[in-house]
Amino acid sequence: MTTDGQRSSIAGMVERLGRLEPGQVGFLLASPGVGKSALVAELAVERALENQMVLHVAINEPVAHVRRHYDEIFRALESLHRTDHEHVLRAERNRLILSYAARTFTVSHLREHLRPFVELGHFHPSFVVVDEIAPENVAGCIAELQSLAREFNAPLWISVDDRGPNAGGQKLLQTLREHCALGLRVRADRGWLELTVLVGPGLDAPASLELARDAALLLNAGPGRVRAKECVLYSGGAAGAEAAFGEEAERWGVGEVNFTFDDHLQERARSRKMLSEHELAGGDVSLTYVSQRMHRAYEHQPTIRKILQLLWHVVSRSQQVFVIGEIQDDGTVIGGTGWSVELAKMWHKPLWVFDQKKEKWFTWSGDQWTAGEATIQFRHIAGSGTRRLNDAGRAAIKDLFERSLGV
Repeated sequence: MTTDGQRSSIAGMVERLGRLEPGQVGFLLASPGVGKSALVAELAVERALENQMVLHVAINEPVAHVRRHYDEIFRALESLHRTDHEHVLRAERNRLILSYAARTFTVSHLREHLRPFVELGHFHPSFVVVDEIAPENVAGCIAELQSLAREFNAPLWISVDDRGPNAGGQKLLQTLREHCALGLRVRADRGWLELTVLVGPGLDAPASLELARDAALLLNAGPGRVRAKECVLYSGGAAGAEAAFGEEAERWGVGEVNFTFDDHLQERARSRKMLSEHELAGGDVSLTYVSQRMHRAYEHQPTIRKILQLLWHVVSRSQQVFVIGEIQDDGTVIGGTGWSVELAKMWHKPLWVFDQKKEKWFTWSGDQWTAGEATIQFRHIAGSGTRRLNDAGRAAIKDLFERSLGV
């Protein structure tokens, strides 16, 4: 069973924007080709892994095609060590896929189709996905889908093709607003996915979050040999370790995303990504919880909170995390950057820390630190660490890139 801290990139981002409660309907608007089907499948996988029964209704795709979306996500989960094969098998038993690719979809027929599964198979879905409803059909079925969600007392997500801001699109959006508790628009731009809340509790104006498309779980590849031009380094660009990671990334032709916010002391500004107040809030954490997790007290200062929020954005987008610092006897890492270590642990991401005092790399096995040789094995990596970078730490960063990306 996963926790909120262990949720995958896209699912975690969606839930940061607004959680859909049982009996409520939510919608995803996206243009063809953006990846609506894979996205709703990932949301469903999260629930199946939590031992909830999931119903996936595909309007246009055959069952075999939908299964491929799930198979890719399960393979990525296993390769990233976020679950094991037995857990995947249990999750698959919690999933029912129904396809309307060969006939017209109606909610009344869906009810009839489900009856034997409910009455004879004791299948009572806790999470429902209805994928790719045609925009012109939304008005005719949305009220019935709302009723179905209430009947099952389950969150129900629908995905719909996005027509944009034209007259038809505005009418569609008005209909969705009337029946849905949460609504997101998904857009792709130059390798980034932008998730914008169109409908949500207490929403005064549309709010957006972004994540790198290739860093999304559904597109993740497993560990292996990587090429520099395929890699992206995520960091805060601060003086010390973060700046040194960035310098090596640029030297090797690795892409960078350096997150920052107003009044943030950032030394490295290559590919700077300014985080708005709302985006920072997406990575909000309880400083009391941080203090408990890190076994030390943090003052409740706005700058500290923003740095912790920034680290959430760095780690959430990464497949592998590298940190320069010092490992303490309790297993935590000294300083605020130690929060990136704790996030990587919670999300079960491959994690390496170079201990400047011991002058060795250590990897987290799940319950202890083990000395080893760090290598870059994923395309999306996080580079963070102490501002007090010493010669050993700087050499470790240089050797890491040489060892991983050298011919």
